[in-house]
Amino acid sequence: MKLLLVHNFYQSSSPSGEDTAFRSEVALLRAGGLVVETYVRHNDEIRPELGSRVSAALNGLWSARTYRDLLSLLRDFRPDLAHFHGTFPLVSPSGYAACKASGVPVVQTFHNYRSICPNGLLLRNGVPCEDCLGRLPLPAVQHACYRNSRLATLLAAGVSVANARAIHRHAVDQFIALTDFAADLFARSGVPRDRIAVRPNCLDADPPVGSGDGGFVLYAGRLSQEKGVRVLLQAWTREGLPECLVVGDGPLRLELEEESRRRQLRIRFLGSLPRSEVIGLMRMAAAVVIPSICYEGLPMVFLESMASGTPVACSDIGGLASLVADDDNGAKYPAGDSQALAASVLRIIGDGTAPRRLRARCRSIYDEHYATNRARERLLDIYERTIARRRSQPRIS
Repeated sequence: MKLLLVHNFYQSSSPSGEDTAFRSEVALLRAGGLVVETYVRHNDEIRPELGSRVSAALNGLWSARTYRDLLSLLRDFRPDLAHFHGTFPLVSPSGYAACKASGVPVVQTFHNYRSICPNGLLLRNGVPCEDCLGRLPLPAVQHACYRNSRLATLLAAGVSVANARAIHRHAVDQFIALTDFAADLFARSGVPRDRIAVRPNCLDADPPVGSGDGGFVLYAGRLSQEKGVRVLLQAWTREGLPECLVVGDGPLRLELEEESRRRQLRIRFLGSLPRSEVIGLMRMAAAVVIPSICYEGLPMVFLESMASGTPVACSDIGGLASLVADDDNGAKYPAGDSQALAASVLRIIGDGTAPRRLRARCRSIYDEHYATNRARERLLDIYERTIARRRSQPRIS
């Protein structure tokens, strides 16, 4: 099987789990003997000047460059199927159109909610928002949900509408949602439910289980509002918690470091680290914290935690709610409740180390649901069914 994987990378200064998921999937497929070609655009192409940003926003509606590039690549490579990941803003719906013109079936993974929400998060003023679900995204423009700008939100809303039109024109044959929760949201927005398969992200290799004897709790992710990092900071004002290592960067880093110093909290900020080092810390951590206040997709840090045998304390919101069960592979708490977050961490680690039973269960869950061989099989099954369905459809002359 010959596959084309397409992705729009974020800026290199703001790496994302979506970028990691894309790289992992490419590596996973190649390791399984598949012939894989990639087409990527990178937001580093967008310069800080206003003209470049406006051009990028307009490209989000239709990118002539992407259309030309993909037509040429599809003609030369002749893949059996194209799998799209991120498309905003430089790939754009024109990528789907190039595949449709070339007769190539298309699969699209929904890593975020960009096609149904201009800011991609379904979050407004720090709480989940579904005001634009299943309708034109005019409430988002009214509230300036994207970059706190009505103009920028209007352009982003145009991209959401353009993506929705591409979907309803059947330019996409099959969709992948990362959780049942996300699949239901997209179905409510108008995507046919029978064209949405549920398949989580994957790792490119299965790391060994760790010891969990490092004596610390780990947060690894972007330091931004939707990730709940302010809730994390507030939780660590409680006595009795072990040191928390914070790995990552983002717009709130300086604010968080300053507040942590001022309040003398047991939090150490390590900045961005190579993924191998993050997984090394995860294997030593007593627990991993995922305090998001938004509807997450399926965080790569959750997969890495389960593979490492490290239980997770996470907010009980969106797709996260189905990933963690109390006293099984971690503990959940009401999103935004810092005291409940602290209590969840203490419930997991007890006297400082998570019980062996809990750690063994985490790895068992990973092996059963997320291990690389299983992940590859599920993805190939989706590909094969999509190709077969396309071939069974009558041709329209």
